[in-house]
Amino acid sequence: MTKKKPLSGDLLAECQAAHALFLKKKNELNLSQKKIADAAGISAPAVNLYFKGANALNLQFAMVLSRILEEPIEKFSERLERQRLQISNEDRSYSSRQEVDSNSRHLAMDASPRSRSALEKIAGAAESGLLSEEDMLLLEVIADRLSSRKADQSESPHQRLRKKLTTNDPFSQ
Repeated sequence: MTKKKPLSGDLLAECQAAHALFLKKKNELNLSQKKIADAAGISAPAVNLYFKGANALNLQFAMVLSRILEEPIEKFSERLERQRLQISNEDRSYSSRQEVDSNSRHLAMDASPRSRSALEKIAGAAESGLLSEEDMLLLEVIADRLSSRKADQSESPHQRLRKKLTTNDPFSQ
């Protein structure tokens, strides 16, 4: 049987920081390694292996520990906090793309040809995963602006401009 390779300095430091935070909050929150183990669905000895640096922390354990200690993950692991944020952003981006795709296709049915073309481009970008968080924010601003318009505005800006130009056009009479 081969001996397990020791953790790198960064990973060991994460384990030590998590253990120190546990020790600091243990009495205040009436915690034990057994309580953490039960919450994480692992054994108490497995929690001890994390705390003493025999096993590297993983995101699943870090999220449980964060919740139980009532402290953010970044207090003991910036690496795992970055990982959590990346997964969160990917989930949000995928969900937003799905929502935009569904809504834009529905709206396109009643839209003008020009609007339908723009909505189809947006839907295509969503399907291809090309919409960034910045794109989503811009689309939300546009959607909010459109939804806040008064319902009694029956004329589009193009129709109002055409009417104004026709009214003031000396050659149209």
